[in-house]
Amino acid sequence: MRGTLQPALGRRLFRARRHTRTRYACSRNRSLAAVSAGSGTIFVGPCQPNGILYAVRGRKPLHTAGMMAAFILSFDCEGRWGMQPFGLECHHVTSASITAAHTRLLALLDRHVIPATFAFVAASTMTRDEVRARPSWFSGLRSRGVDWFAAFGAAFAETGGDGWLCPEAFERVARAGGHEIASHGFSHVILHPDHIGDAEFDAEFAKVRMVGAMKQVAFRTLVYPCNQIGFTHRLAAHGILAYRAALASEESRARRARMKRLLLEFNILEGCQSTGAAGRPAALPEGRYLSHRHGLRALVPSVLTRLKVQAMLDDAVRRDRVLHLYCHPQEFIANESHYALLEAVLRMVSDRVRDRSIEAMTQVDYYRQRLAT
Repeated sequence: MRGTLQPALGRRLFRARRHTRTRYACSRNRSLAAVSAGSGTIFVGPCQPNGILYAVRGRKPLHTAGMMAAFILSFDCEGRWGMQPFGLECHHVTSASITAAHTRLLALLDRHVIPATFAFVAASTMTRDEVRARPSWFSGLRSRGVDWFAAFGAAFAETGGDGWLCPEAFERVARAGGHEIASHGFSHVILHPDHIGDAEFDAEFAKVRMVGAMKQVAFRTLVYPCNQIGFTHRLAAHGILAYRAALASEESRARRARMKRLLLEFNILEGCQSTGAAGRPAALPEGRYLSHRHGLRALVPSVLTRLKVQAMLDDAVRRDRVLHLYCHPQEFIANESHYALLEAVLRMVSDRVRDRSIEAMTQVDYYRQRLAT
């Protein structure tokens, strides 16, 4: 940063952004400071508990900051539950490859000291013995007239549920600590009235709660399968405090909507997400998909995606809002370049965390700190 501190202060300030009203983060004391910079003096008012303060060139600050910008990263941990029933190619998705992907993701997060939310399909965290002991949990569910458990039942009989059941990945996240374990439903059936009814929804979440008791984890936030949001009025009864909201561009699975999402990847001027909405349950900031290079998305250069994320991060910092990215661990299995993309994103975020211009948090932490009433 150009300019020097007044000698009596002897502390360092990190400039977080260039703006008429400039934001700084202080590293030690919270007293009034002034910086001589360029054409005049920048007055820096008392540092807030979150480490952020505002400064105005040439005059004392009018007011200090409120909530700083936030970054949330959520993983939709579904394995074959989110692929095979939808006709997606998944021969490469095995329990071993899923565990290896989670292990590498945890190492990346640890390297950059970024917490994340891992939203698991509850059934995927079960062992084969646990499944055998509860056959009624895997029958009787129909989505739009189709037997939802038919594909899993066949796979379990043939391979023991390889790629469907992966308790090892769940255990590694749980042991790592510092991350949230959230719900992605019990079986990844779409939780929307167009697909299931009230009774089916309640049965799904009764099983989610029972798996939570088995695994000694309380699921407090929800990531809706396929971003199809429904039955929000029934979530509180099942202990869900908040759910990841969806951008309008993410909700539809129609061909036209998918093409629109692809074209949106070329728009580097896309802004960040909202700050969410309080309620029971609360709506968390909308998830923005971190595009991986597969199918038509391979046409999107990785450098463009990095520039896009950087622009969204800067927009979040500038407006004190939120960037909430999400992706799927299975996408990393056959796409080594996706690790490089995620690491580039985490590096951008960790730089801004160190400068105290953004705060990285999990979904449940965001709810508790900013949306709980």
